[in-house]
Amino acid sequence: MRKFLRHVTTHIVDLKHSRLDEEKSKPKDGVFYFKEKRYLDYKDSAMRPDFKYKFLRMAPYDLSGAIADGWDFVTLKDPVYPEGAVLNAEKHWQFMDAVLMKIDLAVYLDYRDEALQRSENAVKASRGKFASQAAAIGAKAYTDAEVDALVSETKTQKAPPKP
Repeated sequence: MRKFLRHVTTHIVDLKHSRLDEEKSKPKDGVFYFKEKRYLDYKDSAMRPDFKYKFLRMAPYDLSGAIADGWDFVTLKDPVYPEGAVLNAEKHWQFMDAVLMKIDLAVYLDYRDEALQRSENAVKASRGKFASQAAAIGAKAYTDAEVDALVSETKTQKAPPKP
C-alpha cells in the first residue's frame, strides 16, 4: 500500500499551472481533461505550492492525530487533482483506504525540523551513554572524528601484495 501511495502522491496535478480542456472537463464534478499537465513541484520556487499534500490512511486514529497536527482534507476547492483518486461521499479525494490531506508548507517544515532535532538529540544521548558505560569498564569510546581519522588512515594504507 505504501508503495502505491508514494506513486500516487507524485502524480498530483497542479491545476494552477496546468491547462484544462474546457470542453471536456467538469471541475465541479472532479472530472479533468488536460491540454497541458503540470505536476506539483516543490523544488521550483515559482511553482511551489503553499501546502504539503499527502495521502493518509482513513483509520480514525490516523486521521484524528493528523487533524490535531494541522492537516486538513483536500476538496474540489483546492487547486490540485490527484490522478487515480476518486471523490468519496464527503467530497474528499480518496485512493483505496487513504485520503488526500494537506498542511501549510511552513508548518510542515517546522514539524520536520523538530523531528530532525529530536533525532539528533537521541543520537547524542545514546553516544554519551555508550561513552560513560565504556569508561566505567575502562574502555575507550572513540569520538566520530577519531573514527573518521582511523577509517581514512586505513583507506590510505596500501594492501599487502597478494601471494
